[in-house]
Amino acid sequence: MQVDQRVLFRPQEVAEMLGISKATVYHLAASGQIPSVRVGKALRISREAIDRWIQEQERRTSAA
Repeated sequence: MQVDQRVLFRPQEVAEMLGISKATVYHLAASGQIPSVRVGKALRISREAIDRWIQEQERRTSAA
């Protein structure tokens, strides 16, 4: 198994990782639910932001 060591990911890659649509990734980024950065005109999301978002979703699920 190959581990991806990159720091920043494209919205399409994040969508594939999380099993959600690319539009949902853009919505999460625009609403501030998942932090993102612009590299030129391109939106990028850090591995750390993805991991934090997953942890938050797990907390919400276990609290419900």
